[in-house]
Amino acid sequence: MKNSHRARYLAALCILVLILGVSCKRRASQDAGASCPPAELQFAVAPFTNPSADYQLLAGYLPDDANKVPVGELSRLDALLADAMASECNVTVRPASAMAKCLPAQAESGEMNRMGTLQYWQKVGQCARAQYLIIPQIITLRERVGSAAGVEKPAKVNLSVFVMNVETGGIQNYAHFEEEQRTLMDNVLEAGKFLERKGRWLTALELAKEGLSKCVTELKL
Repeated sequence: MKNSHRARYLAALCILVLILGVSCKRRASQDAGASCPPAELQFAVAPFTNPSADYQLLAGYLPDDANKVPVGELSRLDALLADAMASECNVTVRPASAMAKCLPAQAESGEMNRMGTLQYWQKVGQCARAQYLIIPQIITLRERVGSAAGVEKPAKVNLSVFVMNVETGGIQNYAHFEEEQRTLMDNVLEAGKFLERKGRWLTALELAKEGLSKCVTELKL
């Protein structure tokens, strides 16, 4: 009998969380248009980078599970960020694909520290003639071991999206996303998310897509 009551309680909780999640999502979508940046602002998007040293980060330090991300995956992340931005405010930006001429092959020796990294990106933004430069960084992109139905190890993503004021060279705002997918039993409070994913175990890029959508909404881009 106790198990029956517990099962019904969990089912009711799942439904409640799902309803609340959908409601919040709709409200966020409705509010997005009212909070979009002015159309006259000039944005540019840098290609995704995969920092391998602390000084290359714009905030924080590299965690133990930071990994090297293949170039092909970085390009896919660029496309996912472009899609996420197109679905929100439709801000007109110079895309990552058009930024090649503004990216030096390697940083100058004087730029190999945190301040130098900020100055490096400021130069990139100036080259792109942007008022604001969007700088995405991927720290961890770990693929699931298994399938959508079951895994030995779930996917994990750790990424950040920064917005630099090119004139001052300072970080205006940033959003961070980090998640390792877990089972419903491990975290019943995320029942809504579990149901939205239809109980599937996501690939690393599918998880990154969710993270980038969240970051873009948070940054009002």
